[in-house]
Amino acid sequence: MAVYMKLKRIVSGLLLSALIAVTASSCGQSVTVDVEAAADTLYRNITFEDTMEPMDSSMLSSIYSDIQSDDVVKCKVYVSSTATAEEIAVFEAKDSAAASRLETIVNTRVQEQKDIYADYAPLEVSRLEKAVIRKEGNYLFFCVAADKDKVESEIDALLK
Repeated sequence: MAVYMKLKRIVSGLLLSALIAVTASSCGQSVTVDVEAAADTLYRNITFEDTMEPMDSSMLSSIYSDIQSDDVVKCKVYVSSTATAEEIAVFEAKDSAAASRLETIVNTRVQEQKDIYADYAPLEVSRLEKAVIRKEGNYLFFCVAADKDKVESEIDALLK
């Protein structure tokens, strides 16, 4: 019985050491994303109901209120024709704090869109409720589409 307990402690210690080693080795890894390619991949691989058009980055403040241009290193945005709330945006922020500010701005955008669509296109509100907003390091992914699971799996693939 004593041998079994000693063996159990040794195995537990080894497993804990392995877990710590794996966690520590992954902490130093940072994600690098080609923002334009990522947005284009989402555009190609996700089914959208409406026609999606790339938006000129100089127009960002027209749809993302309070955005500070110095927070954004790079971005690519696709918007629908206004018939739907579908949208793709991938941002590279100057740092993690800027990415958090962008996340707040995107959340505000989603709420504003819900308020706008509530009266005349309630189906779009349900699409907006499934919006994917994901911050990863200095990157922010935002996508409004019917298939939330597909969006999430595509973003997962982009981050590998």
